[in-house]
Amino acid sequence: MEEGFPQQTREMLFCSVKKDLEKNQQEYDSLTPLQKAASVMRFFSGWSYGFWECLNTGNYAPYYHERPGFVEKEHTCMTIIPNIYLTCECMGFQPRIVRFSSYSDHHRQKKKAEGIPEEIPSHFAIEIDIGKKEVLLDPTMGVFGEIIEKNETFWKIKSTKKYQG
Repeated sequence: MEEGFPQQTREMLFCSVKKDLEKNQQEYDSLTPLQKAASVMRFFSGWSYGFWECLNTGNYAPYYHERPGFVEKEHTCMTIIPNIYLTCECMGFQPRIVRFSSYSDHHRQKKKAEGIPEEIPSHFAIEIDIGKKEVLLDPTMGVFGEIIEKNETFWKIKSTKKYQG
């Protein structure tokens, strides 16, 4: 999938991530693979959902290098996925983009209160292999954790202290 991302976006993200890793090398080296994946989740969870800037510019799925000035202001699952994918890749993971059709979860009450529909026709997230486990990383929906069961129509994610499964 990596060949599908513009070189300029790859270079900008890799430079940013490498700089951060070098600055925090000792701390980063002490983390487990799951903790490293959780650090990616924490970083991208701080981005707000939205698409106003995309509507203003007419670019509905801009890459990182096309978003100067509002890179971290707002995102959708489609606009944040390349950033998460490339960040995970730079950290040594082998990420995979996952597309869900008719996405829904078992935490509907909380989601409904936040204005998120019970079922979303299409949604994207990132799956990464962290050794003996696979993890789903989905900052847009606030889902992070080890994939404990999956088939073509159902994925079960183990909840963590901070994120729902």
